[in-house]
Amino acid sequence: MGKTKKKTIGIAICIAIIAIGAGGFLGYRNNEVKKYNSKINEQFQKMNDLKGEAYFQAKHSEELDNLQQKYDKVQNSNKLSDLKELSNEVNVLVENTTKEIDSYNKYYKLLKEEIETSDKLLRNYFSREYDLSKINETKTNASNAIDSSDFTNYEEIYSSLASQDKALNQYIEDEMNKIYNVPIELSEQYPFGVDAAEMSTDWSYEPLVKQNKNFPTWVITSEADTLDGEPYANLFIEGSSAEYYCNIDQIDTKKITVQDENRELKDALVNTEVTFKKQEDYSTDEYTALNERPAYLLKMKSGEIYLALQDYDGNEFYILYSAK
Repeated sequence: MGKTKKKTIGIAICIAIIAIGAGGFLGYRNNEVKKYNSKINEQFQKMNDLKGEAYFQAKHSEELDNLQQKYDKVQNSNKLSDLKELSNEVNVLVENTTKEIDSYNKYYKLLKEEIETSDKLLRNYFSREYDLSKINETKTNASNAIDSSDFTNYEEIYSSLASQDKALNQYIEDEMNKIYNVPIELSEQYPFGVDAAEMSTDWSYEPLVKQNKNFPTWVITSEADTLDGEPYANLFIEGSSAEYYCNIDQIDTKKITVQDENRELKDALVNTEVTFKKQEDYSTDEYTALNERPAYLLKMKSGEIYLALQDYDGNEFYILYSAK
């Protein structure tokens, strides 16, 4: 009798444990079903939010509709494995769509910036000797793509334009390295112009390297001596100089040859012309005509402004004077 009772109690305990386990499993399963249903609905909401983006495509709407129809069927079956699978599919759609939209936004910005880079490069003085047909065509295509929101082609056009800009920029750098001075970009018309307004009104220039005695050893400008007078310049040769009116103008870009600090001849491009005109009160001498030839201002990579006077020994190149 005792053994039967013990066996009955043992069976009852096993049944209770099984029932509890089954109940626990069902509870866990129901929680998982709720969790995935909630997750799927959140993912669908993210996709619906993305519909407001400019780059949301019709193909995404079709994929979303298909997954929503699939969800209706999965809900009826209420199978956890189907819900997990669907959640993964919707998540992939959300991630891919977000990534794609982010990419279009990224390349829209990059393409706009690259068009600006192209415009700047095309305005560069040195680009006039470059074959611009391809870069102009690509830049036009880029502008048209932006205007028509042809975003599926943004990346391809950007890559092409960036590559062409890089080649043009390298060409410009190579050409710049061939000249002694640097572009200042005073304006598009005067890329090598020096802004006289930013210079001191009192110049004091001496030869960059020593020259013969018939060259100016000191070039200065001074304020007028009287209230009703005009500023004047002196070009001292052998210790004396007449007084000269000094005028500064911007001219079309001109190539000149200059003698550098090693007495080697280098090409320079200039826009800022300086002319000295002897004042009437002073007599003409053998240096007057030489001093009245056009001179030029040019800016160096160091930031210094040099004055270039044409050689006084009859050569066509220019002698550089630096500020002291």
